[in-house]
Amino acid sequence: MLTKSVSLAPYLLGRVGWQSLRELLNDLMHPVAHRRLGARGTGPKEVRHAKWFAGFTWEKLEAGKVDAPHVKQAMDAIIATQKSSNGKKSAILPDEYKGDTQWYYGFSSFFNQPPPN
Repeated sequence: MLTKSVSLAPYLLGRVGWQSLRELLNDLMHPVAHRRLGARGTGPKEVRHAKWFAGFTWEKLEAGKVDAPHVKQAMDAIIATQKSSNGKKSAILPDEYKGDTQWYYGFSSFFNQPPPN
């Protein structure tokens, strides 16, 4: 249960406003499952047509051509961390996983090895 007010970046509300966001969230979280957005007969298309997503280019998303909104800030943080590490192992990336890899079989790209036969 939400007990505090929610603050969102103004650019998120500028397109369509609070009312369409409230409508989207209420429809997604309706207490009766078959009345939730996306479960009322048209499936995911219904979500795409919600007012909140007005003007969003789903085709660009599907084609992988939507830029992440904070790429520059993320890259600046990575560069700053790399500069401050003074040649030591990356402070951003965790150490190589050395635990039980049995859990990950079937996802061979995680370990650059084919799954067992």
